[in-house]
Amino acid sequence: SARVVQEFQTDINRHLTAFNEACEKGEEEMFEQATHGLMGVSGTFGATQLESLSKTANRLIRGGNFKAAFAMQAEINRHSEEVLENSKQRLNAMTDHTNLTEENDA
Repeated sequence: SARVVQEFQTDINRHLTAFNEACEKGEEEMFEQATHGLMGVSGTFGATQLESLSKTANRLIRGGNFKAAFAMQAEINRHSEEVLENSKQRLNAMTDHTNLTEENDA
């Protein structure tokens, strides 16, 4: 439903904000939590590429490979933007469909 997509967008944005803040401040714990969150949300929504990248970044940070983990910032952001754009299109399609249905009922 539209609400599920909106919740997904909110969750992705929340984790992404924390992720970018963690990257800018070099906060390993925040990075670990944010990538874990991105992993879960993207996995639930079927965004497999973002899930895979988040999982890799999460594994790197937990393994103490901070430089490689933080170096994934641009790629994770790029994929998050794509996923958000796709979900926005999906939401628009749902909304358009709902409007059409209402018009047909009138």
